[in-house]
Amino acid sequence: MSKTKRPYRNPVIELTARGVFQIRTTSAGDMERKEIAGPIRLRAVGKREADGATFAQIRFRTMHGDYRSEFFAMSNRPLKL
Repeated sequence: MSKTKRPYRNPVIELTARGVFQIRTTSAGDMERKEIAGPIRLRAVGKREADGATFAQIRFRTMHGDYRSEFFAMSNRPLKL
C-alpha cells in the first residue's frame, strides 16, 4: 500500500464581508486562498414563545451556487468587551 502526501496543510477559515475563504498552505509552501461561500447574512431573528429562546436565521451561498439557510439559538449572555 503506497502512502500519499497530503497536498494541503493547516487549512484556515477566514470570514470577511466579501465572503468565506479557506486559506491553505500547499506542500510547496505556497499560500492558496479559495472562496468557499458568499457573504453570510443575518436574515431573521425570532423568539420562541414556549420558553423565550431567541433564534437567528442566516443565509449564504455555497461554492456550488446553492443557497442555504441555517437556524441557531442565540446566546442570552451579555457581550463582554
